[in-house]
Amino acid sequence: MKYTNRDNIPPLYAQAIIKKSEKYSRGDADISTTGIIDSILQHILKEKHHDEIVVDVSDLVYSFWGTCAHQVLDDVDDPSVIFKEKRMYVEVSGMTISGQPDIYYKRSTRKVLNDFKTPSKKALEKGVKIEYEKQLNVYKYITVENGYPVDDLELTAFIRDSRSYEKKILTFPVKQYKHHKILEYLKKRVALLKLYKSGILANIPECTPVERWQDTTVYSVMKEGNKKQTGKDCATRQQAERIVKYHKDKHPKNNYFVKTKFGTNKRCESWCDVSKFCWWWNLPEGERPDTHNQVIEGVVINDMSKTTSQILKELKG
Repeated sequence: MKYTNRDNIPPLYAQAIIKKSEKYSRGDADISTTGIIDSILQHILKEKHHDEIVVDVSDLVYSFWGTCAHQVLDDVDDPSVIFKEKRMYVEVSGMTISGQPDIYYKRSTRKVLNDFKTPSKKALEKGVKIEYEKQLNVYKYITVENGYPVDDLELTAFIRDSRSYEKKILTFPVKQYKHHKILEYLKKRVALLKLYKSGILANIPECTPVERWQDTTVYSVMKEGNKKQTGKDCATRQQAERIVKYHKDKHPKNNYFVKTKFGTNKRCESWCDVSKFCWWWNLPEGERPDTHNQVIEGVVINDMSKTTSQILKELKG
């Protein structure tokens, strides 16, 4: 991996940020918890192109803050704490997965597994993000499999952009999934990872819209000669085409058509280290397949991630 410094961060500080980033290790495991729940395509591209990846130091600042903030746990000395940042392992379908929960402690008679984050306010405006929820539940599975029972899951967030009159530290309870359902989910993810690494597929399916941090693609009805659209955006092309037909039948002399407003893929654009190696991202925008979200009248007809999404629904059931 190579580093740039486009913002001219003072060399000593840039070096500190890089060193802290490079210290991360998943231990003696095939993959970490964050790796198994995140984009498999990105994980494989990072392994394949590690020596070609170029990262700017400024893009590591938030993770650097998070790592530094985690070090405050080293100063915690309380009899209620059972362990802090203990790396543990579990084997699933022949693959070793590691996890390192931040803190595991006693609260009265209950055993609590807590993870610590430094997100923005926006990241938590709808509550605990699904990726945090999955991460905590996989941590729970690994913790339990290593002999530590878990009664409660919680996430503590140090809000990095809170204002003076806002709460700066918030703790959220995290919904727990059933133990056997987490195992089912991990087995599915391991199976996908093994399939994609096997080389059987010419192209590994693109990341899901959630993994790409994609805004929703919508469809607008336009009238030729008008700059403004006719009516509101439609969730599906089929809905928009019906509206086009309605207007054409009513006003046959006018030309109406559907304009696609592609959702932006924020992670691909600004936060993915391997986007330049990604077959999907390097296609012209209008030619990129959306195999995870082909919808007709609200029904998914070809969901490449169907097994994963189904499992996630069952996990919460």
